[in-house]
Amino acid sequence: MPKISVILSCFNDGPFIADAVNSILSQDYGDFEFFVVDDISTDGTIETLRSIDDKRLTVIVNDRHLGLSRSLNVALDLARGEYIARMDGNDVSLPGRFAAQARFLDGHPEIGVTSVNMRFMDEKGAPINGGAPVYAPDKGKNGYLRWALLWLNPLAHVGIMLRRELLEQNGLRYKPEFDGAEDYEMWTRLSRLTRLERLPEIYINCRLVPGSMTWDYANTYRLSTRVQGAYWPHLAGAGYSEEALKAYMLCKTGCEAAYGILPPGEAGEALLDRAAALIRLGCERSLAEPMSGPERAQIAEEARTCTATLAGRVDAARREVWLADRLALLPKPESFAGATQP
Repeated sequence: MPKISVILSCFNDGPFIADAVNSILSQDYGDFEFFVVDDISTDGTIETLRSIDDKRLTVIVNDRHLGLSRSLNVALDLARGEYIARMDGNDVSLPGRFAAQARFLDGHPEIGVTSVNMRFMDEKGAPINGGAPVYAPDKGKNGYLRWALLWLNPLAHVGIMLRRELLEQNGLRYKPEFDGAEDYEMWTRLSRLTRLERLPEIYINCRLVPGSMTWDYANTYRLSTRVQGAYWPHLAGAGYSEEALKAYMLCKTGCEAAYGILPPGEAGEALLDRAAALIRLGCERSLAEPMSGPERAQIAEEARTCTATLAGRVDAARREVWLADRLALLPKPESFAGATQP
């Protein structure tokens, strides 16, 4: 029985699929099986996959186009490993990834889901933003990640390794209606069952390709709002408001295609007030969870930053007072210095 089952779904990843697959097959931790599900590619991807000779690799070609979630579920149904690892058809896993994640999960039985840090690259493999890490290395613990799930997806899908028993014991599979944010939706469900952690080291080079799901931010944002609509009531109770959340995300991203426009005048400012209250609620409920003092300080600091983002849309004549009044209702990061588990 292999230790790890690697699952990859691809569709017309011809220029990149060989690099992606070989980055897995060359991992120094070799105790794995590797399922690649091709969703009826037409660009030579299938031929490239069939030319790779490695007994750990199994290539499945769908008989019709299924989409990402259903294709990944095909691979999950075949998996036998203790751990499930994800990979994408246009990215690269760096040496040592599997060894680091398997060692971490072996040593931390309380953690059910782990991911890694990554950096972006362009179509030719050149680093974007100087190869800087996408995620802050010191913000990967469970308490912070549960807070972050309220606003965004803090775990790179391509870098995930999780315990298969969590999926099997709870009947979990990807939901096709969330294709484009299927990973985010899965993490919100898993966060109710287990602890999460993201390793600080970079083990993924994530390729930004025009037309890919990673590239289509507006659609991902729209789907994320649906995910948040299920997760918010779980963590923060009935105070969730989709309109307030959209107002905050509009201020944060500027993506009117996903979140619409802010109403003018008093109606817009009233919505900003509700968004500030939502941030405060999320902060309060997140801090009620067991976590370390540094995690608490991170959440408190981000709640204040989120609120300051809203202030940019308040009338300039009232902005300073508006922000000061709302920051006064939030905890200060320094109040958690030295704090440990509650």
